Amino acid sequence: MDGNPSLENGGVTEGLIMIDGIDSESETLRILVYQALKAYKIKPLLKLLFDDNLIVRTAVARELQMRSGRIIFNFLKIHLKNKKAIVREISAFTLGQLGLQEKPFKSQSLALLIPLLKDRSTDVRSAAAAALGHLCSDSMPQSVEKALIKVAKDKSCDVRQCTGFALGYSSGSSEVLEILKDLSVDTNKNVRGWAKVGMNLLKGKKLSKKSPKLE
Repeated sequence: MDGNPSLENGGVTEGLIMIDGIDSESETLRILVYQALKAYKIKPLLKLLFDDNLIVRTAVARELQMRSGRIIFNFLKIHLKNKKAIVREISAFTLGQLGLQEKPFKSQSLALLIPLLKDRSTDVRSAAAAALGHLCSDSMPQSVEKALIKVAKDKSCDVRQCTGFALGYSSGSSEVLEILKDLSVDTNKNVRGWAKVGMNLLKGKKLSKKSPKLE
């Protein structure tokens, strides 16, 4: 299994959480970029979000996710409808972890991301599926689960692998388990790998519910 489902190859599709497989020189550059961005104000950061350089735009996305706020949310909301697929994709990726664990815009973001599962761009569909998974790491509404189930057989292996990951935060219904079982024997190794991750996430959630709470 190569990397995480969502930011590579010019798009979000092979590093759902971060970029994998970059050389030491690129890694050094990434660290320097991250450090430099700490001094930027929000407006300059927003302008850099769609930079041609993968390392730059990924670093900017991460910084924006940590800062969060209404200005950033509104900016992403607007650009989810941009004509350029790469803009829609990075906007979806950023929105998926905006505010990190606090998820201040969860319900609004879910409503914006679900339609992107039908986007004409496979990269956008992948980013949307991964983003939905991140946003629902604490709980997944039925509307999101149903939408993900519908794209589990997408022609794109990138979409299927991101869906396998996202369904790891679902209800774990018999239908979901059957889908993950099918994805775990997919012809693509990344899809197989992330389907197994999804299954393990569901198992972990089930075990945590059974574990006795300490007084």
